[in-house]
Amino acid sequence: MIKSHKNPDKPLWGKYGDNGHLEDVYCGIKNILLDLNLNEEFLSKEKIDLYSKIIGYCHDIGKVTTFFQKKLELDNPKNEPLSNHSKIGALFSYYIMDLLKIDEDIKFLIYRLIYCHHKSFHENLEDLIIGGDASKNIKTQIEDILKNCESNKILENVLKIFGIYKFEKESFLNNVGKINKSIILKSIILKSLNSLNEKNIILYFILYSAFSKADKYGALFRGNFSVNIETRKKLSKNISDNIVDNYKAAILKAENIYKFKDSNLNKLREEFYNDIKNSIKNLNLKKDKIFQVIAPTGIGKTMTILNAAINLKNRLFKEEGKIYRIIYSLPFISIIDQISIIIKDIFEKNNIKIDQDLFLEYHHLSDITNRKSKEYDNEKNIDIHENESEENLEENIMFNNFWESEIILTTFVSFLEVFASGKDLLKLTNIANSIIILDEIQSINIGLYKYINWFSKILTKYFNCYIVLMTATMPKIFDIGEYKNLYFSDKLEKKLYSKSNRYLIKYLGKKKIDEFIIYLKDYLLKNFNESVLVISNTKKMAYKISREIIDGKNVMNESELIHLTTVTIPLLRKKFIESIKSDEDKKRKIIISTQLIEAGVDISVNTVFKFLSPYESIIQASGRANRNYEFGELGGKSFVVDIFDEREKPSYKSVYIVNTEKTGGDIKINSTKDIFKEFTIIEESNLLPISKKYFDAIKLDSYWDEIEEYLIEWKLFDFGKKIRIIDENIKKYTVFVDIEIENKDGEKIKSSDVYGKYLDIKNRNITNKDDFFRIKNKLKELQSEFSQFCVNITEKEAENLLELGNLKDNKIIPKLNKDSYDLKLGLKIFDCQNNIFDV
Repeated sequence: MIKSHKNPDKPLWGKYGDNGHLEDVYCGIKNILLDLNLNEEFLSKEKIDLYSKIIGYCHDIGKVTTFFQKKLELDNPKNEPLSNHSKIGALFSYYIMDLLKIDEDIKFLIYRLIYCHHKSFHENLEDLIIGGDASKNIKTQIEDILKNCESNKILENVLKIFGIYKFEKESFLNNVGKINKSIILKSIILKSLNSLNEKNIILYFILYSAFSKADKYGALFRGNFSVNIETRKKLSKNISDNIVDNYKAAILKAENIYKFKDSNLNKLREEFYNDIKNSIKNLNLKKDKIFQVIAPTGIGKTMTILNAAINLKNRLFKEEGKIYRIIYSLPFISIIDQISIIIKDIFEKNNIKIDQDLFLEYHHLSDITNRKSKEYDNEKNIDIHENESEENLEENIMFNNFWESEIILTTFVSFLEVFASGKDLLKLTNIANSIIILDEIQSINIGLYKYINWFSKILTKYFNCYIVLMTATMPKIFDIGEYKNLYFSDKLEKKLYSKSNRYLIKYLGKKKIDEFIIYLKDYLLKNFNESVLVISNTKKMAYKISREIIDGKNVMNESELIHLTTVTIPLLRKKFIESIKSDEDKKRKIIISTQLIEAGVDISVNTVFKFLSPYESIIQASGRANRNYEFGELGGKSFVVDIFDEREKPSYKSVYIVNTEKTGGDIKINSTKDIFKEFTIIEESNLLPISKKYFDAIKLDSYWDEIEEYLIEWKLFDFGKKIRIIDENIKKYTVFVDIEIENKDGEKIKSSDVYGKYLDIKNRNITNKDDFFRIKNKLKELQSEFSQFCVNITEKEAENLLELGNLKDNKIIPKLNKDSYDLKLGLKIFDCQNNIFDV
């Protein structure tokens, strides 16, 4: 038997009624693409069948060589050139398409797709040229196939599918030179035309996504991927129009959930909620696809937009018969944690069982759990899934990566980078036919505004998506006419802002860091009843401030100091945020943090001190003051201060004036300074016109020009790098903290126990490729629990952690000794460092 994969052995070509891998992939691609209900003009059913056949039957045809079959038998195979199957598969597809007289552009797309299917699709155009040695290897591989009876038979069978009954060896080999010339010529023409063939780019993306999904599924399950429509219908039926209404009614009855129930703010919240709900009922579903919602912080945007998305999902099913997913995307995991609790609570209050077919939280720290709800054998009283097989674990990971869920909660990184690489692109077929929420969109770099504009239009034009951008400070990503305001009432947006007057923003001017600490201590002593939040621009500044307050005489005054930065382990960050929100402890809270707390984290204090940063960051920070009108109109204060050092270097330069060709930090800071030249005090009720004026003033089109140029020239490697949300110029390392803490039930948690599990997996022997993937999957399963005790630091920050040695040489994530961590202030990396202005 000629195999496609091992363990278990999978036939490449089926016998006795059993599909082989090639047919599985063909059927899988076809099923996936047909389920998308794409526009016929873009991709007709006939073309779906033809392209699926070519890709499915040709992609692994190179595996029939004796070189590849021998490689499968080795426990630890090396990547020998003659065992490479992608190049010969790509050439075989080109040979068939040439004989079928398929359009040159499609030949290029499918050739490229198969050529790259074990690399990353974002190879640049010039990387597709087959050099001299590679050309010789292909000739050797073809001769090997032709002299092997079983291999030759499979080759003939594939050709017959396309009505080709004779293989011309010389014609096949001549295609190498033909393709190379075509690629070189294409590169020259594209540069001279300087025009994006959008349809071909998108066709490539969707074919790659469907192919990658079908191939991975076929390799693991020895079958073809098909969408279970009945399961999706059953799940969607549970997500009724009124589940958020039911949840709101339930929490309104709960004690201490909605303080000040009759306040004007809560009346505004209810008006906002009902207005957006009415808007969904009256949308023109054919015309309107991109929406914006601008509303003040703390107005209840999360529940309002969830309810809107659910109502839109159900309306689309009733009117079009299509099942739409909901994708809720946010910038930070700290906000995702909060939204995840709300979504789960909504389902639980409606007695809906939650599994990952229904709801998936997806980011690099999220859990890998079973796709099904917990099932029990009542006679034996055991969990059926307690001893999951390796295959089940791999299945769970695969389906999570596919986004096979009705509601997906994820990061901007996971969603907006879908075109960045082949691995990222895997999700595209499940992004199609989705209602997408981009919340806190103001956190995106200016340079990416045009990309998001293009990306959103692509999803609505080709993939039947609906997109909602939501924030208190809306960037100018779309021009008038490119989007619809989601409000039903034209006047409500202005009303929400004019009637919300919880805080005032006051600019304090410049202060040296030591001067500010003196000022802050004095403020804390004089205003001992006020809860205070300080948001610094760097971790080191936050550390210095916290250290000075703890050491200062009488400053604490029976207060609780909470220190929140990225050198605090995630487990404690969550615990600290919950303690801020809790009413149980009546102590005054002094919170020292960085930007991680300023957007979406639902806390409320009397006073905020925010270090000078872009305007939208200041507004988000200010939204933590008097959030629920606890202290009456203008009862909250937000002080903005420009912190600088002895050499007159402002602190914002370390964070915001970095990679400005992408971030536009210099433009944002200068525009923010202009606002404070005009207004030294700003009331919340006056924010809307100031916000619009600010965003009208900031533009950065040159970054998109470069991105578009890479797309035009099919330089997809460079394109993928440019659209990354997070810059990776500074290399970071993960360290594990040895710590013992109590959970909320008073039980002791030892991180060393988790580290022991990690070492047990890492120290397992790897004798073959299957061992490697098995260990990788087990590590993924442990990841969520393990990451709760991890901190990411730069090599420079690690200089004081002497036990680490050279981080670059570590094969495992190092565990620090217990003395390296302070339960209050986090990782001890700042004591011996002088420059507190570094990030």
